[in-house]
Amino acid sequence: MLIALYYRLIILIALKWEIMKITKTILIYLLFPVLIWFITTRFADKAELKFTLSQPMPTSASEQLKKEYLQELLVKNVGKDEAKKISINFKGSKFTYDIKKNSESDTVKEIYNNNDGVELLYDSLPPSGDIKLIIKSAFGLPNNMLLIQHSKGKATDALSNNKIGSIIFNNLSGIIYTFFFFVILAYQFYEGSKESDSRYKPELTLSMNKPLLLSDKKWRDIRDEAIKHSFENYRINNVDDIRASFCYRYLSKNSNAIISSDESDKFLTNCINALKESINKIAIRAYKLKDIEDLIRLPKPTLVTDNKWEDTLNYLINCYIEKYLHNLYLERIMSLNDKDISKPDFISDSKWADTRWSEHI
Repeated sequence: MLIALYYRLIILIALKWEIMKITKTILIYLLFPVLIWFITTRFADKAELKFTLSQPMPTSASEQLKKEYLQELLVKNVGKDEAKKISINFKGSKFTYDIKKNSESDTVKEIYNNNDGVELLYDSLPPSGDIKLIIKSAFGLPNNMLLIQHSKGKATDALSNNKIGSIIFNNLSGIIYTFFFFVILAYQFYEGSKESDSRYKPELTLSMNKPLLLSDKKWRDIRDEAIKHSFENYRINNVDDIRASFCYRYLSKNSNAIISSDESDKFLTNCINALKESINKIAIRAYKLKDIEDLIRLPKPTLVTDNKWEDTLNYLINCYIEKYLHNLYLERIMSLNDKDISKPDFISDSKWADTRWSEHI
């Protein structure tokens, strides 16, 4: 089920992203499992020794006889590679033993056997091979006095409580694969969320510093997308939308957007043009004179020059007069003189006097 979900995710990403992103993503998702397989098999194909040491059993039940204890030590290679230079070391006391080799041709060397302990050196043990020692000692030997090593590690007690470690190691490939799968998946969602914000929340994107997880190039691409979408005005339908728009607030120095010096000139020009376009669109579509009047009374943004704002106001006033005249019935206009038509307070006397009424009658 996990594999099906995995490749379904690849298909969804391929359908959503453009060609370069598709290629990059497919390479990551197809080559990554191969890399994980190579790493884990490289580490998994090694020798692993397990041992068991039985409890000491007395050779005689008589209290009058000197007691000796028998124990069996079994060492087995449960790994996938040959174990070499196997050292079996008991600390603390000497003992006698019989050994059953994995193969008659195997060599065993006794390094020492004295009051300090016993050390044996076994040349090699293939996968699934084992060694048995029948130990006879005066007191019995505890596990904590035993140390078994080979050329690439230590043997572990097969009966110990370290089962979690064994489970983790035996499933290392799947664990690593699953972990990195979800890491990459989380990163893809994180990157996708930033790209989505650049389109639908451009001001949020432009107010952020570069996230640590994104490369410089990726962040520049996301910022460029956010800048492009900052000037969209299809959601602006009235003067309240103008006041709330990113461009108006940025031009009024009422925005947290972080614009670099390289971006500022072009960004400022595009903001002014987008604001002017939004205002003109509302003025043209306005049904009520009040809508145009609200635009005329809109405070000038700080970053807009007086000349540019004056041009916008003149355009709005002309629109207002056009709407004003067209809202009057033709017969009423013909029956009134200029004095009967009241001048709005936001239109200058000269502008009102220059209006060519005859063109509208």
